[in-house]
Amino acid sequence: REFVSQQPPTVKLGIVSAAATANVVQGPTHDRDALLQAIDRLNLQPGSAMGAGLIIGLSTLLPASGLDVNKLLNPEAASAAAPTPAPLSQRLPDKAAPAVALEPGSNASTALVMFTDGQSNTGPDLIKMARVVADRGVRVYTIGVGTPEGVVLKAEGFQARVKLDEAPLKQVAEITRGEYFRVANTQDVQRIYQSISSRIVMQEHQQTEVTALVLGVGMVWLVLGAGWGVMRRGRVL
Repeated sequence: REFVSQQPPTVKLGIVSAAATANVVQGPTHDRDALLQAIDRLNLQPGSAMGAGLIIGLSTLLPASGLDVNKLLNPEAASAAAPTPAPLSQRLPDKAAPAVALEPGSNASTALVMFTDGQSNTGPDLIKMARVVADRGVRVYTIGVGTPEGVVLKAEGFQARVKLDEAPLKQVAEITRGEYFRVANTQDVQRIYQSISSRIVMQEHQQTEVTALVLGVGMVWLVLGAGWGVMRRGRVL
């Protein structure tokens, strides 16, 4: 909630949740009330499909990018359902072909912000999906929640030991030219929010509109749904 409230009115924000599957909770909007209401509706769920969360977030940010979401999320199913290719002489241009890869971090008008413990246990590979995001020029700011020793999370009827794995979060940030932050205490939360906000606002001087999509997953990754706030009181900050 604090992150949403701190963004300037010209910045669009959206929310994606990723537990066993990834879903758009609130599409990009300037309406802060709608965003806060979406946060309040979030429930803690098992699973952590971090790679899927990135792809759903990317397709929401860039709906006209030609991204084949189904193929990325379910490559085996998409391959099995594919029709027999037509002869070369009868083939039409593929209108949904991937765009030419952009320089990582070059899309100054968009960003993804991830809240997670870094442990993905279902869905497509996180690092492979991060490269897909990087090819679209979108930066990913990753926020590690928890401790390397692990803590027991109890909320919404679920109980799980959450152990922070920083390595994949640092790698995602590096691949996409974003930045990794670690939440160790409540003071860190405010500092991190301000730091990310300043980076988003910096782009505002170059763009007429900036869109940031806040992601969260699983037990501590509920797209803005299970960050530090769940560890404190079962809700987002």
